[in-house]
Amino acid sequence: MKRKTGMAILVLGLPIALLSVWELRTVTVTLPRESGHRIFETWVDPGDDIRLRYRHSVELTWVEGRFQVDKQGRLRILETRMESMGTGLPDTAAADTRSEADQIIVDEKKRPLPAFRFYVLPINQAQLAIAGKRVDLSSLKAGSLIEISAQRVRAGAWLIDRYVLDRFTPTETSS
Repeated sequence: MKRKTGMAILVLGLPIALLSVWELRTVTVTLPRESGHRIFETWVDPGDDIRLRYRHSVELTWVEGRFQVDKQGRLRILETRMESMGTGLPDTAAADTRSEADQIIVDEKKRPLPAFRFYVLPINQAQLAIAGKRVDLSSLKAGSLIEISAQRVRAGAWLIDRYVLDRFTPTETSS
C-alpha cells in the first residue's frame, strides 16, 4: 500500500512541481481597446526576432521595427529600418544611425519596452512576424490598436490562465 501511495505521489507530484518552476517566455498580441482580446500568442526563446514592417502613412515608404525578447522575458527594441525620414519616425541625425543598402538604420540600443502599440490601417499594409511565425493582421478592422508584449510566466500559471480559467482564445503555442 505504501508503495502505491508513493508512486501516486510521484506520478502526480512531479508534473505539478515541474509546472510550478518551469518558466515560459511568451509574446502576445492583444487588442487593448477590446478588453485586451488576445489575437496571437506564441512561446519564444531569448533572442527570437519580432519584426513589424509597415508603410509609413505619410511618406508611403517601408519601415521595419526589429525587436527581441531577452532572457528575463522582456521586450527590447533593436533597430528601426526605413527608406526615408518621416514624421513620427526615430531621429536619424543621431550618432547611432547608419546607411545600408538604401536604408536608414537607427540603432535603438536594445532599449526595454513594456509593450509596443501600433494602429493597423489598410494604407500601412502592416506585416508582423514573431519568431518566424506570421501574424495575420488583415482581418482586423481599420484603426484597430494592437499591443505587442512579452512576458515570462510559470508554465502552470500559463496553463491555468488559458485552460482552467477559460480565458483561452486560439493561439500559436509551438516553439
